[in-house]
Order: sequence, then C-alpha cells, then structure tokens
Amino acid sequence: MYSIIKKEFVQFFSSFLGVGILLSLFILLGLYTWVLEGNLLEFGFAEMTIFFNFLPWFLLVFIPVLVIRLFAEEEENKSMDLIRILPISYLKIYLGKILGAFAVSIIILFPTLLYVYSIKKLSINGELDYYIVFGQYIAIMLLSLTFIQIASVASLFTKKQSVAFVLGLASIYIFWQLPSEIKSLVSVDMEQFGLKTHFDGIGKGVLTLSDLLYFIGINLIFLTLGTKKISKFFI
Repeated sequence: MYSIIKKEFVQFFSSFLGVGILLSLFILLGLYTWVLEGNLLEFGFAEMTIFFNFLPWFLLVFIPVLVIRLFAEEEENKSMDLIRILPISYLKIYLGKILGAFAVSIIILFPTLLYVYSIKKLSINGELDYYIVFGQYIAIMLLSLTFIQIASVASLFTKKQSVAFVLGLASIYIFWQLPSEIKSLVSVDMEQFGLKTHFDGIGKGVLTLSDLLYFIGINLIFLTLGTKKISKFFI
C-alpha cells in the first residue's frame, strides 16, 4: 500500500498540474487574505477566520481535480490494468490512493503556516489564539479527507476525467452547501446533516464528540461505498 501512496504523492508534485495548482492556491489565498476588499488587515483582529472561510471553497474545486487522477485517469489511460496485477488487495489499492491524495492535501497546507506567523507578528501584543488556529487546521484536514472520499466515490462511476470532475464537484457541493440552501428555501433545518456546520464547530477550537463522530461516520460510509465499487473492477 505504501507504494501506491508514494506513487500518487510523487506523481502529483512532479507534474505541471501539481505546480500549477500550488501556484494558483497561494496566489488566490494571498489575494483574498491580504489584498482584496474585506481582507485580514481590514478585519482588525489577529485571527485566521477570513482565510479558513475561503479555503473550503478552494478545496471544493481542487479536490475533484486531484481525485480524477486516482481512478478516471487510470481507466482512461488503461494504466489501471497494471495496478490490478499488483500482489495487493483492492482494499489496499483504494486506501493507498485515498491516503496518497490526502497526503498531497496536507502538504499544500504547510506553507500556509507562514500566514500564522505573519498574523502573530502583526498583532498588537504579539499573541494569537492557538487553540482556535489548531482547531481550524484540524477542521480543514478532516474536511479535505471527506471531500476526497466523496469525490472518489463519484469518480468511480465514469471513466471520463471531465465527467468525473463534474460528478465530484457536484457531490461535494451537495454535502457542503445544499443543507444550508434547503433551510433558506423551506422551513426545514437540515444544517446538522451538512459538512459546513460540523466544520464550523471544530473550527471554533472546540472538538465536540458529535462533530468528530459525524466526520468519522461519513468517511466510513464513503469508504465502504468506494471499496464496494472498486471491487467490481477486480472481478
């Protein structure tokens, strides 16, 4: 399984796509956080709320782009046939690809620690609420893993990369934003079933059992769905 994780990790960072996505990430985050109207400097508080409010929307687009390489690209390029003959189970292959994508999403977050340092230096007394910052990073990592799982299951229903991207994007949006949209249209509170509510809860620096169980539960559900779907490729 380690070889699968390493393959996905190295393949992303050695491609023009990976470099392009990284540059796009830091340009967009930099503009949104420090330059555009309503930026952190105008906010007036030493916290990263603005940054973490934008990051999920970037991941909503970035994760489907990352995930189409895991299965749809392999099928389209016929390289999945080589993976099938590896002496490891389909479960380990699936987990390896998911963890490889998750490792990529974690690595691209590391340079953003520079923002934490910058905000700390810009604060009046040089202090920062690290509990909230830590909670926000934990929340974004859990959200990244969940987005990867959702997009992976969606992409397994097609061999076309373009279709896989659209399916992944739509599926993530449904779990992220649709419950809030339903509440605004009809008087039915569906927000507790949405990712955004539980992401916001952990992002406040308070890791409650309900939020943690929600993320564990939804990841186990999509892990089960994904492994059942990919097992059919090995029959």
